[in-house]
Amino acid sequence: MVISFKLVLILVFFILYNFIFISHNKWYNVIGLMIILLTFAPADAVGIVSNISYNTSGYLNVSLLCYDVLIAFFISLIFKRKPINHIDKRVYLSFVVFFLVMFIIRICANGIGFLSNKIFDNFLTPILFAIIVIRYLTIEDVKKILNLFLICVMINSILATFEYFYGKSLFFHNYYIENISWYQNIYNSTVYGIKFRSTSFLGHPLINATYYLSATLLLLYNDKIHFIKKFILLLILLFAIFSTNSRAALLITIISISYYLFKNKKYILLFILMSIGLILFFSIDMSEIYSSVFARDSSGSSMNVRFEAIKKFLKLPYTSILFGVGFNNSSAYLRNFGFQTNLEISYFIIILENGIFVFTLWLIMLMTLFGKKYRGKSNKLITTLKSVIIMLLMIFATYNSIADPGTLNYLLFGFIALYNVVKSTYTYKENGGKTNGYHLAY
Repeated sequence: MVISFKLVLILVFFILYNFIFISHNKWYNVIGLMIILLTFAPADAVGIVSNISYNTSGYLNVSLLCYDVLIAFFISLIFKRKPINHIDKRVYLSFVVFFLVMFIIRICANGIGFLSNKIFDNFLTPILFAIIVIRYLTIEDVKKILNLFLICVMINSILATFEYFYGKSLFFHNYYIENISWYQNIYNSTVYGIKFRSTSFLGHPLINATYYLSATLLLLYNDKIHFIKKFILLLILLFAIFSTNSRAALLITIISISYYLFKNKKYILLFILMSIGLILFFSIDMSEIYSSVFARDSSGSSMNVRFEAIKKFLKLPYTSILFGVGFNNSSAYLRNFGFQTNLEISYFIIILENGIFVFTLWLIMLMTLFGKKYRGKSNKLITTLKSVIIMLLMIFATYNSIADPGTLNYLLFGFIALYNVVKSTYTYKENGGKTNGYHLAY
């Protein structure tokens, strides 16, 4: 475990902060700090605090959010705080089975070399984060957390806009250019006239796009925000998505907005937007637009890489698919099959590293956190959260995302946990206060 004086000071702060608010049952403040860390403390920059780059092999050097979640979880156990919401025993059972099987298979297959930041930031602490959210947040806290998340992402989107024109990271340029390979590639490409891809406080441009898309959906479904204010905020978010130069994110943005307009019967607005899109498509030189705006590789190569990944994945030995090759061995393993990069599709990467057994248990873990299907009346907040989760599951199929070491898994598990709280609360109310076997303690 990496340790430094600066990191010790931060951990002491986390301990004192969580101790104070957990002792007073102020769970919004506890989760609120986690949201701030999620949106302003990128894992790639943790080396500024720990003095060792996040992806340095041979070191367990997790994100600040990981430390905070672990501290909050253990302090909640010490105080033996009674949960506000009851969690189905299947969640705890799935959690234990998932980790036992993953650890046993990885130790047997890779020995002590299986240790990785991914053990914590991709699997252990995101699930603990979800459990804390489900156990201790009320529906009013959920609404405040969503507002806080939206504010934090909006600040990042404004910074992303500045970075797009400024041409480098506003806050982490010096550190990134010396330590982070993906940033070096992005920044160095600007020498050839390619626009800088924004990073803000969220890290990699594709991670930025994922957060901006999440905030876009939260805004779209929020009817309490004045139309003009919503329109301005959406314009900022949409430009922030554009500034990441993520073609997959732009495509999913179009799909998400079109689905929202169709679902909410805004047919005239949908028709207008589609008409504008068709006019632009046939009236301008798309190849020129692509080369001047989106160029960062040979046209179409990103899509070809993903098709190639699918083909090669299906040809891998069945033993590798069953048991995985480990967290630190996938790149070297793929080179044996003529693949010079990773699989680019996060779900394939998770399977390759962990095996199909563990991946199946991971899916079961997700489903148990969802809880039972909501059968009550249609609800705006439930629809909003469900839309964000579906969007996340879609975009995670387009790049490394939740398979790379980082904090994106907290985003996915966090939204699932918020959905669980809201869905279960409304189910509880509609049942006249009866818990129907899987929720609530209040």
